[in-house]
Amino acid sequence: MRCLSSLVVAWFALSAGPRAGAELEIGDKAPALHGVVVKGDAVDPAAGVGKVYVVEFWATWSPACRGSIPHLSSIAQRLRAGVIVVGVSDEDLDTVKAFDLLERMTYNVMIDPSPEEESVDETGEESKPTTRTSYETWMDGVDSIPHAFIVSPDGRIAWAGRPLDDQFDPVLNQVVAGDYDIDAARERAERLRDILSRYDDVIISGDVQAAFDLFDEGIAIEPMKLRWYLPKMKIARETANKEVHAATRRMAARNLKDDAEDLNELAWEVLIAAELDSDAVAFGFAIARRAVDLSLNDPAFDADGKANHLDTLARAWYMVGRLDQAIEIQSRAVSMAASVEHIRSMTQTLDNYRKLLELSRSGPPPFDE
Repeated sequence: MRCLSSLVVAWFALSAGPRAGAELEIGDKAPALHGVVVKGDAVDPAAGVGKVYVVEFWATWSPACRGSIPHLSSIAQRLRAGVIVVGVSDEDLDTVKAFDLLERMTYNVMIDPSPEEESVDETGEESKPTTRTSYETWMDGVDSIPHAFIVSPDGRIAWAGRPLDDQFDPVLNQVVAGDYDIDAARERAERLRDILSRYDDVIISGDVQAAFDLFDEGIAIEPMKLRWYLPKMKIARETANKEVHAATRRMAARNLKDDAEDLNELAWEVLIAAELDSDAVAFGFAIARRAVDLSLNDPAFDADGKANHLDTLARAWYMVGRLDQAIEIQSRAVSMAASVEHIRSMTQTLDNYRKLLELSRSGPPPFDE
């Protein structure tokens, strides 16, 4: 049943990708957006003023949301003639107004809190009661934040997903230029839903080749998405299919060469497949180094994200037999990490590398007659 277990894991990986809500789909008319203004102006894409809208749902407590703020602020300034950006939180007014990065959010900020929250807008006047209906309508079926919607000038949902997704900027630029085909995007989304619906039968059957074929369908539609490559590689590794694993990782590395986070995940999967393929370690080492080079100077990555990439690179050094370099890189990861959990875990790994280096230098134990 090992293959069936892999297929279930793959299903979860596929289901986790960015998508529009269960009710709100690509091509649908944008619903009304109501709430309390925290900063800037009230924004309602459904009102239709002939501009492009970026509607992001976020929260003050989310590290990923913090990471998207510089990018959204840049878009709001650079494309202000044709794009209106708004960030919407379901938190209360006091929480959002006390947010330490609020001043850096150079775009409109609104809240649509739960109905039990008392809301007072930025003028000090008590706002109209809110029922959180806007937030729930837009985010129905979406289980993670930040989640952004791009709305076309004619009020249709053009795209939905994370604002730092590699598709966000290209789609936004095409929508602004009037070159984006929303109907074609809707058709692609329907094809993806069809793939996911058929995947249930593959899980039940445990048919590995059928899973590979289905992944290839997904890659044809979304070649820039790790969510198709990674589960295919996991199944190939667990079924000792060296050829499929090697071909898939090469295609993934080529298509994801500028995405540090995806390259880091890919590197980890490749490195743990060393027993399957002797070339995997060298391949994993190269893409782990590429991920570090991309992320270290990228403000979109927080300290823990950058530390994770260094941790993977240290693993690669260890696997090529360079414990001294593994210790150096892992030490940098520990120094960079911010959360207690990351520091504890990475320190333990560092201690293990040091113990292994000490053992290697002391030589084998003396023979005891």
